[in-house]
Amino acid sequence: MPNPAPVDDERRLRVALGGFSHETNSFSPHPADQAALAAAPLLRGDEVVSAHIGSRSPTAGFLDAAEQDGKVDVVPLVSASLTPMGLVTDDVFETVVGELVEGLTTGGPWDAVYLDLHGAGVSRSHPDMDGEILRRVRQAVGPDTIVATTLDMHANVSPQMIEQADLVNLYQTNPHLDTHERASECARLAFAAARGEIRPVQHIVQLPLVINILRQGTDDEPVRSLLAEARHLADAEGLAFLGIGLGYPYSDSPKMGATVVAIGDGDSGAAAGAAERLAQRVWEQREELQGDAPDASEAAEIVFGQPGPIVLLDVGDNVGGGTGGDSTVLPEALRRRGVDGVFVVLTDPDAAEAAHDAGVGATVSLLAGGRSAEGIGDPFQVEGTVRSLSDGRFTQRGTSHGGRPHQHVGPTAVVDIPGFGSVMLTTLPFMPFSIEPYAAVGVEIADYRVIVAKGVIAPRAAFTSIARRFLLVDTPGISTADFQRFQYAHRRSPMFPFEPDTTFEDRSG
Repeated sequence: MPNPAPVDDERRLRVALGGFSHETNSFSPHPADQAALAAAPLLRGDEVVSAHIGSRSPTAGFLDAAEQDGKVDVVPLVSASLTPMGLVTDDVFETVVGELVEGLTTGGPWDAVYLDLHGAGVSRSHPDMDGEILRRVRQAVGPDTIVATTLDMHANVSPQMIEQADLVNLYQTNPHLDTHERASECARLAFAAARGEIRPVQHIVQLPLVINILRQGTDDEPVRSLLAEARHLADAEGLAFLGIGLGYPYSDSPKMGATVVAIGDGDSGAAAGAAERLAQRVWEQREELQGDAPDASEAAEIVFGQPGPIVLLDVGDNVGGGTGGDSTVLPEALRRRGVDGVFVVLTDPDAAEAAHDAGVGATVSLLAGGRSAEGIGDPFQVEGTVRSLSDGRFTQRGTSHGGRPHQHVGPTAVVDIPGFGSVMLTTLPFMPFSIEPYAAVGVEIADYRVIVAKGVIAPRAAFTSIARRFLLVDTPGISTADFQRFQYAHRRSPMFPFEPDTTFEDRSG
């Protein structure tokens, strides 16, 4: 982009800060209801700042950019980041968005609004939840206020989002390690636009394509090369941003699928041309963007007798993808094969409570997991000694997928099982996004030979420093890599790979 004009030292900006981040798995039986919102929780005013300051979250990235600018007055309104799960209930949507809009309406005027959204949200009444949030925000602040947001790389970006916001960028790493940087980048653009230094123009291309979750790692091909091409095109055309939305295939909505988003300064042709060229390159790689993985029994055979640590990625029970975290399919397969030195986390509030009641050092015999509404696997027999207990509140200070600073999974226990390894029992689903929580419960995770991580790409952020090997395992569940197992009711059609003969018009010129 062209160099901005010198900043008017007397021109201070008044910028509202808010957000509502939720990655919605439409196939989850666990709704994002008032209980989920209470667990998040909903942050108001200065709580928004104190919860994020010093972290690597998108909100922290915005706050750091505002501080570095030195001429921005930030007014935090309301923010919530819910654990991925099922559809957002209407009362939760209206609670959060209603309060956000009220704050914008009564607290204005504003030079800009920055929102921390996800991009794959679906509520019961709004298939494009993020687009509806932006529509209401635009209605509240009017056409002249700059509206900006940074989306997750798994966002299902819609035309409505681009129409209602002046600036939309996305993380471009998976695991998501650039959250802070992308948010700071978006914030700086918003400040420049509010001062009239740039005139942002955007272009979106929605591809009729679902990228398999197994192929969404940004250090893996072909995504790695596609992102390198995006950076090259952005530099060549002088764009502020050119990126790929990998999409979230478990949000059953018309916006589901891969996208390309471009931001230019005044020249809509440059943004559109680069976006169309990059989209065509993504489309040409559509076959390579699909994939498969061994099942649980095959994975157990592969790791039997092998040196570790080996991290088995439990794809079908991906807590970061909205599952309940209590599938026992993979630990049972490992036990049947006689694999030892295993560490696994299972969500089971009753089992966690029983271990707490027994106390550290007690011998327990209980069943865990396989009892949620998803019903994946039979309850897992846990017979062993309670090693440690915790309230399940963890601070994630090191390398962490997504950069969000805190995780709360309720009362937690670690039980050592002779001949198998250890099971960490949690009350709420645990996302394996950083390594700190293991040490917090007295576990030296690098000492285990096989670690079951309930995720796909995200756990790499936590375990890269210790893992000898990562192995994706296509287990059953509501985040399985086999999308043909789902009954989609709202997706666009045709889409590849569901309809193999799907075509895409080449508009790259």
